[in-house]
Amino acid sequence: MGYRRLTYHLRSHSQIWAARDEVYDSLKEVDAEGLEERRAGRLKRRIFHADGPNQVWSLDGHDKLKRWGFAIHGCIDVYSRYIVWMRVGRSNNDARYVLSYYLDSLRQTTVDENGEERHGTRSCCLAYSYSFTVVVIPEKIRSDRGTETTDLYGYHLALHALSGNLRPEDSWVYGRSVHNQKIESLWSQMIKQWESEWQKTFKEIEWADEWALDNERQKRALIFVYMPIIRQEIAQWHRDHNVFPTRFNRLSRLPNGPPQDNFMLSDQDFGVSVDSRHLEEIREGFLADFDADTYMSVEEQDHFNNLMLESPLGPQINLHNARQQYRYLIGVR
Repeated sequence: MGYRRLTYHLRSHSQIWAARDEVYDSLKEVDAEGLEERRAGRLKRRIFHADGPNQVWSLDGHDKLKRWGFAIHGCIDVYSRYIVWMRVGRSNNDARYVLSYYLDSLRQTTVDENGEERHGTRSCCLAYSYSFTVVVIPEKIRSDRGTETTDLYGYHLALHALSGNLRPEDSWVYGRSVHNQKIESLWSQMIKQWESEWQKTFKEIEWADEWALDNERQKRALIFVYMPIIRQEIAQWHRDHNVFPTRFNRLSRLPNGPPQDNFMLSDQDFGVSVDSRHLEEIREGFLADFDADTYMSVEEQDHFNNLMLESPLGPQINLHNARQQYRYLIGVR
C-alpha cells in the first residue's frame, strides 16, 4: 500500500488525521525497501481515452487466489475508473457467474411513455399508467476471449438489439487480457494493496502441510472459514477504491477525483436504456437455479456449523482466529 492510499485508510477507517508527509516519512522508516520498489516499479502506460461513463466497461477474471478456491472477477468503467463489480466466487470458468454479476450491477430507472425519467417513490411511479422500468447497460464491453464471457456476450448483444441498436455486434470488443489496460491496472493495484497478504497466508498454510490440492476436506474447510472474510475485505477495498480520488494526468482526458462521483454525476452518459423485463426473462430462463453467492451446499454448511459449536475458541470466525479455527476443522491439534 502506497503512502497516499495509507493516508486515506488511516483517515477513513481509523479516524487518524495524519498528514501525507508524515505518513510518507513513517513508511521510509519502517518500509524503505517497499517504498523504493513502488517508486522503481512505475510503468509508462499507454493513454486510453473514453468520452463518458458507460461508454466502455472493461472486465476480466483474476485467478491469483483460484488455487485455494477463491475466483475473483471484476469490471471497471474505463472513463471514471469506477469499479462496477468486484466479486469472489468458486469459479471464473462458469459463464453463469459473470452473467449474474452483470445483471446484478445494472442500475434501474423508472421512465414514462416519452422516455422521460421519473423520480419519486414506487407509489408515485404507479400513478403514470405508461411508466416502466429500464436498466442502463454499457455502450460497449471489452474482454478477452475466455469461456466465462460466452453467455454474457450473447445476452449483451441481444439487449442492444432489443434497444434498437442496428449494429449490436459493435457493442463488444475482444482482445488479449494483457491489453485490457484498465482492468489489468486495477489488478496490479489490488495485488499490491490487498491480495499479496492473502497469497502469503495461503502459501504458509500449504507449506505447513495443512492444505493439499487433493484433500477435499481441507479444501472445503478453507472455503468455509475464509470465504466470508475475503468477501468482506474485497467489498471494503471495492468501496474504498470508488471514493478515493484519482490524481490528475495531464496526458489523459479522463477526469480526476473520486471514481464514484465521475461515474454517477457526469453530465454525459453513454449508457443504453433497456426494458428491465428482459433481465427477468434472462434470470428465469438461464439462471433460475443459480446463485452466484453460494459457495457450498446447505448440507456442507450445516456440517461445518455444527462442528464449530464444539470449537474451543467458540463458534465465531474472524480474521484474528481464522487460522486456529481452520486447524480445528481439519483435525490439527
